[in-house]
Amino acid sequence: NPDTVGREETSSRRSLTTPVSMEEIIETISRTLHIPKEQVTDKKGYRNLALALIRRSTGFTNKEIGRFVGGLTYSAVTKAYQRFEESLKTDKHLRDIMTRLERQMSQFKG
Repeated sequence: NPDTVGREETSSRRSLTTPVSMEEIIETISRTLHIPKEQVTDKKGYRNLALALIRRSTGFTNKEIGRFVGGLTYSAVTKAYQRFEESLKTDKHLRDIMTRLERQMSQFKG
């Protein structure tokens, strides 16, 4: 059953991740990039960066992430994440920002 597999996969992913809140991730992005927290989840701001970092660093589902970053559907989160990952392949500046943020996030893991 595809629904069961998805739930098992999500619960496995959730159990393997450190309990970092989405708010902590937004605060980390805000502090690291010196921008207001509101701009992090703004459509024209760093929303795709935020959702990618949340998705990589937590076990939250796309539906939960979408709700948190401004009411996106789970499928919109999936598409935005895919576009963001594609951008990372060609945009060195974006890769550098992501690396810096992931380094900051690793400090939460102790």
